[in-house]
Amino acid sequence: MPHIAHLARRLALLIGRGWLRLTNDTPAIQQIQAEFFAGEVHDQMERVQDYGLTSVAHPGMQAISAFVNGDRSNSIVLAVADTRYRLRGLQTGEVALYDDQGQVVHLTRSGISISTPLSVTVSAGQSLRLEAEDIALHGRTSLSWDVNGYGRRVTSTGGGSYEDKTWQQGAVVSPQTLPIHPPEGP
Repeated sequence: MPHIAHLARRLALLIGRGWLRLTNDTPAIQQIQAEFFAGEVHDQMERVQDYGLTSVAHPGMQAISAFVNGDRSNSIVLAVADTRYRLRGLQTGEVALYDDQGQVVHLTRSGISISTPLSVTVSAGQSLRLEAEDIALHGRTSLSWDVNGYGRRVTSTGGGSYEDKTWQQGAVVSPQTLPIHPPEGP
């Protein structure tokens, strides 16, 4: 009977839900510190993450851990979650990548939506190609482009006018102010 009680205790301790305290993202496998039962703090717990995806969770997030053979000194963090930032209302089959700043990449049933209150930078070492039936670029105040030192910037100056500047590396070019003629697009 003592063996059965020992086994039952190990099974009860196999999975734990705790709260993340610290994250160390320097090692090859991320390590976290979490608290489970009152005062049961575990350091250097290895956090398993899917290939191609990684994150550093905020302190206070929920941590779900497996304790190998029910041994509380041998743990692996399986998941971290924070209901404060989780997106809600996705449709069946949809996928989203999100963070605490409101940045979202959402694979919807009708296409891909990318939104951020910050900036977006796309860098490509060789080429970048946009291909679609219709491509619309819209800048609320300005739109710029350049190719190897030659470029153009169109800026709204208000009152139905805009400033159109072109430049070439090493050259001085004067801007000109022109009226806006619709259509301006959506």
